[in-house]
Amino acid sequence: MGYAAKLRHLPVVLARLRRRAGHQTQRAAARAIRARAGGSISYASLSRWERGAEKPTFESIVRLLDGYGYDLKAIQDELDRADGEEVALAARPHPPPAAGPSVDVLLQRLEALDERLRFIEDKGSRDD
Repeated sequence: MGYAAKLRHLPVVLARLRRRAGHQTQRAAARAIRARAGGSISYASLSRWERGAEKPTFESIVRLLDGYGYDLKAIQDELDRADGEEVALAARPHPPPAAGPSVDVLLQRLEALDERLRFIEDKGSRDD
């Protein structure tokens, strides 16, 4: 699969690279990029990119990677990894639905338990 198709993973990959570079927030990452790579990438832009609301330009990606201390190979590797994870998840069989009582049965059991507790409380108060 070509990288054009793998770019759908870009938001996840950008967030993963940010955290791997040691930045828990976009704001901290933006400060680090400014200090290390020069230029300015706002934390709001990072947030939009990581949410997939906007796509960064190639120049922005290069600046971001430089600010994180990575090269283009890092983003290629992460895109491959994210695509591989998606394929592995799709190939995994889906677990069967959890066996157990329906909601109606659970409600009936709770009501019966409530009645028993009231009975015990009533009996206890009569014994006093």
